[in-house]
Amino acid sequence: MRIALLRLTVVAAQISAAVALLGPGQSAAAAPALSSGPPASPMPGSGPSASPVPGSGPSAVARARRLFLVTGTQLGAIQPGHQPGALLTLRANGTTYAVPAGAVPYLGRGLDPSLFDVGALRRWETAGRLPVRVSYRGRPPALPGVRITRASAGTAEGYLTGSSAKAFGTALQRQYLADRARASYGADGLLRGVSIALAGPDSPAARPASPARPAYRMHTLTVTGTNLAGKPDTGDVAFVWNVDNGLRSDFDEASAPFYHGVAKFSVPAGHYWAVGIFGRIGFPSTSATRLTVLPQFTVAANTTVHLAEQAANSKVTIVTPRPAVVQSGDFYLIRGLASGPPSSLQFINFHSPLWVSPTSRRPTVGWLQADASQELTSARGAAPYAYAVSYADPRGTIPRQRYLVRPASLATVSDSYYQDVKSPGYWAVYGTFPRTFNGYVEPFIYSGSLPGRRTMYLGGSPSAVWGSYYGALGAARGNFQEEFFRAVRPGEHLTDGWNAYPLHPAVNVNLAPAEELVTYLPSADRAGNRLTLEVTPFGDNQPGHTGYGFAKVPGATITGSYRIDENGKRIAAGNAARLGAGGPFYTRVKLLPEPSVIRFTLAAARTGKPYQLSTASRTVWTWRSAHETGATLPPNWYCFNPPPGPIKSLPRHCAVQPMMTLRYQVAGMALNGSAPAGRQALTITAGHLQLAKAASVTGASVQVSFDGGKTWHRASVTALGGGRFRAEFTAPAGAYITLRTIAHDAAAGSITETITRAYATASRT
Repeated sequence: MRIALLRLTVVAAQISAAVALLGPGQSAAAAPALSSGPPASPMPGSGPSASPVPGSGPSAVARARRLFLVTGTQLGAIQPGHQPGALLTLRANGTTYAVPAGAVPYLGRGLDPSLFDVGALRRWETAGRLPVRVSYRGRPPALPGVRITRASAGTAEGYLTGSSAKAFGTALQRQYLADRARASYGADGLLRGVSIALAGPDSPAARPASPARPAYRMHTLTVTGTNLAGKPDTGDVAFVWNVDNGLRSDFDEASAPFYHGVAKFSVPAGHYWAVGIFGRIGFPSTSATRLTVLPQFTVAANTTVHLAEQAANSKVTIVTPRPAVVQSGDFYLIRGLASGPPSSLQFINFHSPLWVSPTSRRPTVGWLQADASQELTSARGAAPYAYAVSYADPRGTIPRQRYLVRPASLATVSDSYYQDVKSPGYWAVYGTFPRTFNGYVEPFIYSGSLPGRRTMYLGGSPSAVWGSYYGALGAARGNFQEEFFRAVRPGEHLTDGWNAYPLHPAVNVNLAPAEELVTYLPSADRAGNRLTLEVTPFGDNQPGHTGYGFAKVPGATITGSYRIDENGKRIAAGNAARLGAGGPFYTRVKLLPEPSVIRFTLAAARTGKPYQLSTASRTVWTWRSAHETGATLPPNWYCFNPPPGPIKSLPRHCAVQPMMTLRYQVAGMALNGSAPAGRQALTITAGHLQLAKAASVTGASVQVSFDGGKTWHRASVTALGGGRFRAEFTAPAGAYITLRTIAHDAAAGSITETITRAYATASRT
């Protein structure tokens, strides 16, 4: 389990994904049902960790991408080629809002900000439904996609589904195009006399009354705007926020459309910043968007400031060493305030150019920082490669947005996507800047056929860390692997074997630096006399990857069982697939206070057309465990050992258990999971959980079967040192290889793993 802490701002999921897409409360639509487990990974940017709720799940990114907005836009969704035209993310006063750019003019003019509150959506969007409350005058309105369940006295309750929300989004897009010419957003048509808000405790009507604000004297702020031709603008939007204290601004009052070159606000005296959002920014849109930034101005009386679209004369351009086409771009502004947490504005554009206004004067109140990111791909017909490049500019001003990528500044990742059946699929890369600011690089979801190979170039600012995921679509959709975050170095060459066979239980591995804004749960830890276990079946052999686990897959049957023994006595057992319905297997048990021997058995199996290889595994771990006081995990790890009541901070007082691990590498394996018949060579790496006080590995043995485990043959095993072993045997053509591996350590710990149909040998041609 990985938890993304409050400083990350994300639109997704795995979004990733993530987030990622996925957090406290249930996820929506096609997300796996959750049963039990530690606090679910919050969607980055949603705030600090909340009280524990049942369920874990494939990951933050994977579960986050199931959220959808009232417009039908899915946050970080697995919908290759169907990303929204532009998405605006605002983080202010501890809340993250994700708004399709074409919906921004309707905030407070028919659409309540609660509809775009990521944390609230994550809590109340359940069973594939987005609950809404509609206020209206006269008769209940017939709103496209909104299914009314009850209406009375000017208020209606209802909901949208992922598909019906698309109908509402289409209607809103038509309304946006009609309203833009006269800036009549919410005054006529679809939202005339109507206000839609999120239903439930996060609804505006259900919120407790907030403490009375100080009685500020209000002033009229007039923002004048001119378009690209220098004429008074109509239909574009001005955004204004207080930089003395963010609590003096409200999200639903922070934007206003220009009408004949004027947008008006009522604000208290103080310092402000403003952004003009120019361009036909409906959803989707391929026209250019221009952002004009006024970093700071003062309101002491009625005040007028100006935003000119012409000032946004710097196109965000990233020049790559190899020819590449821009697929998505992020421009991220973070504004440090004199008091309170920073506010931030992230604009995500898919398939259309983005222009911004350079600035030369540093703010005197708070600070300003910008970041530009792009994801680019090779042209059709060329070798499949892509770039994910991000640049964090120095604090103070916005420089001209042209960046020349030098080959030496990039890390090269050679990705291989293994799969035993052919299917469509997707893959994504995303990143963040943990040391400089709370930016988040929105993943662009790439589509393609599986299995396959691709080359990814990562780079830009060296402080970025990167995560990625891959998955199959169609009947093979249970094939999914994710790597949350890891640091890469300029000039580094890496290989990633996604879904490389044999698949078997994966343990949690943290590849990010210690100061990264993500924290991990060890796969086995002991806090006092409580043992916590979390293991994900059907993982591959790349450290840091985790698979789809026990999550439900249409057309497939996923089963599993577990048993935990202490000193030879069973203390827990049951249906592992039910406990791990959200993805990983998770449980907690109470141990004796005196030292004991733990034996943990986990079995998992999946059947269905797409699953011809690594169809089942049975792993037995044994180790010695003892009560330990004073053990503390590093800052980017946590134990699920919360005190009663809400979690104020993630606990770290526990000891990682010396549970053993195995990794496999089959020589000559093709992308379909087969190796040439005849002489077989496997490299097996035996080790222990990350952070465990582990004894040295003393030996390993391997047996193979060609008839599903009815008869076994001993392989020749050679120790290579450092827990690595080479197993060799001869296999016939067209065979399914079932593996049984046993490894031991010097502290009487062991791991015994049997993988049914681990991989195959190629048939004779």
